[in-house]
Amino acid sequence: MLVNMSAAEGRTTPVEKVQLPTAAPPKITQQLKVEACGDKVRFSCAAESSILSVREVSWYKDGNKLKEDSHFMFHYSADGTYELKIHNLTESDQGEYTCEITGEGGVSKTNFQFVGQVFKSIHSQVSSMTEKSKTVEKEAEALKISTQKKSAVTTQEKEKVTVKANIEGASEVKWVLNGMELPNSEDYRYGVSGNDHTLTIKKASHKDEGILTCEGKTDQGIVRCQFDMTFSTERSNAPAFITQPKSQNIDEGQDVLLTCEISGDPSPEIEWFKNNQPIAMSSKINVNRSNTIYSLNILNATVSDSGKYTVKAKNYHGQCSATASLTVLRKFVV
Repeated sequence: MLVNMSAAEGRTTPVEKVQLPTAAPPKITQQLKVEACGDKVRFSCAAESSILSVREVSWYKDGNKLKEDSHFMFHYSADGTYELKIHNLTESDQGEYTCEITGEGGVSKTNFQFVGQVFKSIHSQVSSMTEKSKTVEKEAEALKISTQKKSAVTTQEKEKVTVKANIEGASEVKWVLNGMELPNSEDYRYGVSGNDHTLTIKKASHKDEGILTCEGKTDQGIVRCQFDMTFSTERSNAPAFITQPKSQNIDEGQDVLLTCEISGDPSPEIEWFKNNQPIAMSSKINVNRSNTIYSLNILNATVSDSGKYTVKAKNYHGQCSATASLTVLRKFVV
């Protein structure tokens, strides 16, 4: 005890020396641990949550300080929890991880050996979730739906009607009328030729009126072709397809025959087009007619004959058209 003496008063006053407590390093309340978190890896630990007790948190791998980026991401919570997340885990992420917590009174560390069986187990869990995520993404991609422009189809009671949809690379094709799937049957016959998918209605009736949809699954998703089916009370004399030309794949040097059957009164004028350009007749290309059946003949086809062929029919009551694809495959001489 120190004693001060006041000359004025001639008496002593005791003064106590107070010892302030020394600041301690941050207290770690949860040691560093690791777990799989979906398709990521999460390291976590916890320390006292006092704002004054923690000034800086650093993460290390094998003694090297980590920088936050798209692979390593840091997260700190107000409750004193500190996290390191690893995205896209690889074999090179094995090693010793350290969380270093710096406070007023010093530094505290907690380590975890992310190697051997522990790494293999976490890696297996994360890889499994990553594959599941990729599968879900692919399924979601496949569920993308695109609808092509709606076409109008007018027919009469008890007539045979064939509707054609062109969907490239389609599988699992189905026809749906007003939301109800039509079974492939004698009354509703499915057909396919290349990318052309057809539905033939044996005897159309008013129950077939409405929105008819051809739906096919492709690599780009689900593609729908829609047709607005209506009925006319009076028999039309405008041109109408009884059968449409079919798409074909042939070898170079073969002859091509595109045929269709078209009704109409008076008999319609017929014109053929290739890639929307009128076709000029020649010794190689000619057209024929037999009653209501019209055909386009191409002799000794070459690769340059490949394209989209359209037949248009018209009379003064109206007109109609249909398109088919021709692919000529080149011959390779061995």
